[in-house]
Amino acid sequence: MPNITQLASKIDKVKVYAAGATVSRIADLHLENGETPEQIEISGLPLALDDSSVRVQVEGNANLVIPTDIRISLAVPSHPELPNSPAEEQLHQAKAEVRRIQETIALIDNEISVLKQLHVPNQPKAEPGKAPPPSPLAARLAIANFQDEQIRSRIQERRETQNSLKEAKTHLDELLHKQKLASTAQQVKPHELRKTVIISLSYPAQVTVSQQRLIVEYFVPGARWTPTYLCRLESSTNTAAIAVRAFLCQRTGEDWSGVRLELSTANPMTWCELPELPSLRLGRTQPVPRKSGWRLPPVGATMLFADYDCQKPQVVTVSEQFQNLESSSIDVSSVQELNLGGKQTVRENLQKNRTSTPRAFTQPASKLSRSFYNRLLQLGYVDERQIEQARIESRKSGRPLTDVIEAITGRQLPPDLIRHYKKQQLFELKTIYGVESLDPELSEISGHQVKELIESLIPIDICSRYRLVPLFKNDGQPPSVLVAMVDPDNLDAQDDLNRILRPQGIGLRRMVITQEDYQNLINKYRDQKLAQEKEQEAANHIGISKDLDCLTPSDAPEETECDLGEVLNEGSAGIINFVNRILIKALQEGVSDIHIEPQEEYLRVRFRKDGVLRQAFDPLPKKIKNAVANRIKIMADLDINKRLLQSGQFQRLFQRRMVNLFVEIIPARYGQNIYMRVQKSAFGFSTGWIKNDLMTYNLMRLPGADDANQRGKLLLQNQQDVYLAILKQQQLVVTFNVLEIVKQAISTSQQCLSTPLPFGGISVREAAGSFDYAYPADGRVDVPSDGQFHSVALTSQSTNVNLRYVVVPREDTNVFRIVQLCNPLDAPLLSGSADIYVDGEYILSTTLPTVPAKGQVELGLGVEQGIKVARNTTYQEKRSSHLLVAFNELHHHLTIDIANRLANEARIEIRERIPVPQEGEKVDVELGKVSPQWQKYEQEERGEPIRGGYRWRIKIPSQQQAKLSAQYTIKTYADSEVIGGNRRE
Repeated sequence: MPNITQLASKIDKVKVYAAGATVSRIADLHLENGETPEQIEISGLPLALDDSSVRVQVEGNANLVIPTDIRISLAVPSHPELPNSPAEEQLHQAKAEVRRIQETIALIDNEISVLKQLHVPNQPKAEPGKAPPPSPLAARLAIANFQDEQIRSRIQERRETQNSLKEAKTHLDELLHKQKLASTAQQVKPHELRKTVIISLSYPAQVTVSQQRLIVEYFVPGARWTPTYLCRLESSTNTAAIAVRAFLCQRTGEDWSGVRLELSTANPMTWCELPELPSLRLGRTQPVPRKSGWRLPPVGATMLFADYDCQKPQVVTVSEQFQNLESSSIDVSSVQELNLGGKQTVRENLQKNRTSTPRAFTQPASKLSRSFYNRLLQLGYVDERQIEQARIESRKSGRPLTDVIEAITGRQLPPDLIRHYKKQQLFELKTIYGVESLDPELSEISGHQVKELIESLIPIDICSRYRLVPLFKNDGQPPSVLVAMVDPDNLDAQDDLNRILRPQGIGLRRMVITQEDYQNLINKYRDQKLAQEKEQEAANHIGISKDLDCLTPSDAPEETECDLGEVLNEGSAGIINFVNRILIKALQEGVSDIHIEPQEEYLRVRFRKDGVLRQAFDPLPKKIKNAVANRIKIMADLDINKRLLQSGQFQRLFQRRMVNLFVEIIPARYGQNIYMRVQKSAFGFSTGWIKNDLMTYNLMRLPGADDANQRGKLLLQNQQDVYLAILKQQQLVVTFNVLEIVKQAISTSQQCLSTPLPFGGISVREAAGSFDYAYPADGRVDVPSDGQFHSVALTSQSTNVNLRYVVVPREDTNVFRIVQLCNPLDAPLLSGSADIYVDGEYILSTTLPTVPAKGQVELGLGVEQGIKVARNTTYQEKRSSHLLVAFNELHHHLTIDIANRLANEARIEIRERIPVPQEGEKVDVELGKVSPQWQKYEQEERGEPIRGGYRWRIKIPSQQQAKLSAQYTIKTYADSEVIGGNRRE
């Protein structure tokens, strides 16, 4: 593996969207003659980043360095120096030394015991009547002295050996302690994990001394913002400085220090319809071929590897040790008499061919099974040709030999024959690996304990990777775990298991199991897990109907295997029936896409056929939009409580054909837009292997030719394996599920999206309307990753101010200040809270409406005490007698006096209103003399038009006064009165 050069990076720019942010990091790459790293690593990235959003570009002369590949992994950037773990050889030597010294002490004790049993002959006794014989005193003394000296020397030697044993045990304890410390130090803690980007580089030309800057860009979900403003008015110059600020909240997992900031109103991801220009064709109309992102694998692809299979080394099994045996059956006793050399040779050959297909270990198509073949021939189930065909097919496809024979003959084998074959198969595996074999049919295996061990001790990805199943945990001393393995000699599996078990003081016991039994056990676990998840999902969906206007999408039956037409006729719940009707109509019309889009006042459903979108139903009531969205989420196995982008799929049977529907749910202004793409299977069975993950081609790899089951197919890499690649290189041990930690980080990051907005805050996506804008900050800012809102400055612009005064003396004689501002930005001022200062003095806080670019906005600044207004009225009632019909004339005279006490000229707008008779009433209103002249005012700018409104617009110099007057007359019949009184003022 090429060396990976680590580069230091820092955050340079952040672009925050309505929900989420794009972070840009910069890293300097120094290139010198002869030093061109093939891969570089940029670490310390947050766990919540979106792997698919990572982009890399080279700034400047991009022809020198070209990024060719990007991989996302996990690492511990600042892990402390790990203590050196003692080598296994040192531990072995230390243990051997302790055993040797203990054996020496035992030998010395044995010698002392023998010496103590040494007997010194007594003085010989005389025979009766004879003189006593001479006593060999010297010899007896020599023996006694020898015994005493030897025992004394052995005791001294034993004492010295005991000291050596003490030192050896101390040395062994030190090594064991170091090993324990090293094992503990190598364990990764969840809070230490960070994502890292590994970039592969290509150099088209020879590189001289150069420095290149790399820009790494990625998306993180946990960020949002809302605008706020600060307006400072100067009355002397009639100018204003508008400071655009923002409240920014982020919980991305990294602090933004000294970054260039840009705030956008756009959604980071949304649905975009690509335009399609249909071709013009001559002749009879032909059906438009449906486009698809996948195709069925080619027929006969496995035959391309036939020559490779013939040339590759064959796995040697136990049966090949008996090629010269003439017996047609082999009993167990004859095999047990084989010498160890043959068995060792088999294991060596197995180690050499470890990369071969796993079925070579578990499916013995050998002469050891000749008794099984003979019984098949005797019973007339197969002939020699069919046996040979079954062996070849089993070796190529990896299917069990018994299944292949049943498929070829079309006859089911008797249970006793299958059992006989299974016994021979287990015995062969036991002989090959030297460990006990497991037969689940005879052994009682607790599914609950298997599930508990997988979830708490050995993760499911380890089980799938190495084809093993934990069966039982012995809590004795020392504790151990019994693991059934398809390949017990897999050293990688043993290493990973020991890394998990050793830090917890748990030993490993192995058993061998067939591939079929392993698959059955692991499928049972997955079925239990799936059932548990469905139960949990059902529990989570309780009470949905109360929130969906008595609709019950959570009570829908499982319809995957039911025809949509049949389900529709069973009287299902209202929302279930409604969604099924949409699907049925779409499938009957042969559409390619279904769009369900909430609008402001209704729900819109559209179908796409032949590249053209059209309305499928009349506008539907808006109140059902949440029920429809939740029903489709349940069908696609999505989170109904999540309001962010989600993708999923589900299958339905329609007219005996399986239909795949791929679902995209995208948040929009008025709810959640739902887009479904329809793909019909050409056959009656389900194309369940077509997953959304198969569309991520950049994450796929082509397996090697040695893998007979997967070769020739693009397969998605195991995400856990990709994440753990760097951690394994750092020799760190992970005892938890890293995918769960990453999901928790993303969930924690998204929590800031639900943080309540500050007072006066608004949703920028809704305020922007149909267009999106970006607001860059003039300087660099700091924003901590704490999930709280922080105020940051974006820009400040000056603009002219148009100050005027408005008074409605009919209602109130107070004069109000009105400031008209022009938006100085090239982008709109979004609705948001604003603090207003006049001549450095705080006046009030208000909420600005959304103002378009270069548009104008008016702000009310309260009462102006320097302008005084007085309104006086006079009333006179007369009777006209010179006409045939007598009328009452009600004369009203208004006078308004205004005094300007300010130091500057004041532009004042005075608003008045005179009575207006209703249509058909026998009343007339005549306008008399008005000084100065006024103009009509209908109050259209407020959206509340009035009748009979007028206004004066005058300028009053400083310290001057002005007088306004107006007259109007109301005429009625002499015998009539105005309701409410004749006097209107």
